[in-house]
Amino acid sequence: MSAHLTSGEIGRCAENAVCSHLIAHGYEIRHRNYAVPRIGELDLVARKGGRLLFIEVKGRTSETFGGAFGSINAGKLNRLRKTALFYLRRFPHQTTEMNEEIIFLAASVLMDDYGTVRKIRLEPLTFA
Repeated sequence: MSAHLTSGEIGRCAENAVCSHLIAHGYEIRHRNYAVPRIGELDLVARKGGRLLFIEVKGRTSETFGGAFGSINAGKLNRLRKTALFYLRRFPHQTTEMNEEIIFLAASVLMDDYGTVRKIRLEPLTFA
């Protein structure tokens, strides 16, 4: 096994770690990597009770250069919002109740060079 993971491997490890974390906390994973061509991609869509989560996952082997959360800029937030709207139109049954809570989260996964997860942090994303 090589000493360092590729960026694609880091991303897959990070998504798998967040999925496992959410499932352990009672969430159902509805979709992974839901993409709308020329618009954007939702890394994870999860649900529990009256909460529907759209999650942007960022895996890193270091917290330098702003870490995972530092890479989510206004353009990325705009693409996430547009992609989520497409998702809700395509899957209207996902929000069956008028009071369903829709939450956008960023998940930061810190791991070592071999893919061992050191820390998972979830934070709400806010739109200006």
